[in-house]
Amino acid sequence: MNDTKTLFLYADGSGTDIGPVGWAWALVDPDTTEAIAMGAGREPIGTNNTAEMTAVIRGLVYCWEFHEDCTIKVLSDSQYVVNAFRKDWITSWQNRGWKKSNRKPVANKDLWEELITLDDNLIIEWDWVPGHAGIVWNEDCDKRANEARLG
Repeated sequence: MNDTKTLFLYADGSGTDIGPVGWAWALVDPDTTEAIAMGAGREPIGTNNTAEMTAVIRGLVYCWEFHEDCTIKVLSDSQYVVNAFRKDWITSWQNRGWKKSNRKPVANKDLWEELITLDDNLIIEWDWVPGHAGIVWNEDCDKRANEARLG
């Protein structure tokens, strides 16, 4: 059994088709429901999926630097990100040489590799949360990611 402190990492991305994207994350202490740290930013080009992945990556990098001894519960409304780990799509992609079951290349391999490194070096639980459902920190990240994307 893991006796380390668990922190919640909320992360969200904002994007449409290829163009500017925004991302935001909040590291929250579940005991107080207060944010320990937050981050947000903008990339000049990307997709909604790259924005979602970047938000998680940036939050986990912070955790690796400052809270490596904690369990991090990633809470994302991106099924793309969460299911890649919860349903172990990543292992299947790697076993097929980074190809999906339809033999097409997996998009965003570079970002997946960053997430794999973080997952290998931190204790992470991956959980999906519904977007736009009134979950305070998910809504906060959504708002900040949209603001970042719009500049």
